[in-house]
Amino acid sequence: MRSLKLKTKCVTAGTNLPTVTLQHPQAPLGVNAVNDHSMVITDEITEIPDDVAAASIVAAWRDTCNMTFLGRDESDPAVRHSFRFSEIGAGRIIR
Repeated sequence: MRSLKLKTKCVTAGTNLPTVTLQHPQAPLGVNAVNDHSMVITDEITEIPDDVAAASIVAAWRDTCNMTFLGRDESDPAVRHSFRFSEIGAGRIIR
């Protein structure tokens, strides 16, 4: 089993589609950069089976809807940035 950190960049100007890429292992979890046009969030996926490719994790996270931050301040303990592999995937909603 292993863990990976993912970087999600949300652009508010022109498109609402986020981009997801691998993040540096030492990057802090949470919102790392915000400006008028974009936001960068680092999340961690844990308990990943060794035989699952990193590209599959990126795709699964991109197709997962994380709703833990809606209506909450980043400091709220209900806002999560660490998720088990079993929680993510196409059509999955994390509340």
